[in-house]
Amino acid sequence: MNIYKKRLCNSYCMLLFLKKFYPSERIRYWCDLQCNRDGTPQRLWTLRARLKLSISEFAKSIGLSAKEYEKFERIGERVPEKIIKLVAEKYGVSIKWLKAEI
Repeated sequence: MNIYKKRLCNSYCMLLFLKKFYPSERIRYWCDLQCNRDGTPQRLWTLRARLKLSISEFAKSIGLSAKEYEKFERIGERVPEKIIKLVAEKYGVSIKWLKAEI
């Protein structure tokens, strides 16, 4: 499921629509994933888009495979502190900005 569908998951109308096609436990998982994550995946996407890098190029530059990196940006898993610090050092961005605290 891509990031745009997850963003739509927050709306009540989308939930009503999804209930027709997906089992309720799967919808609950998507909503929990959306609610429990911070803004770091969006900030990583923003940084990568501004640098005009593909997912594989960006992942390789920070020492990850594209599949590992996609877990953060597309699926929305929490980004480890080690990765946040590495990206901040490599690309000269603030750790607070990456964690979406600003």
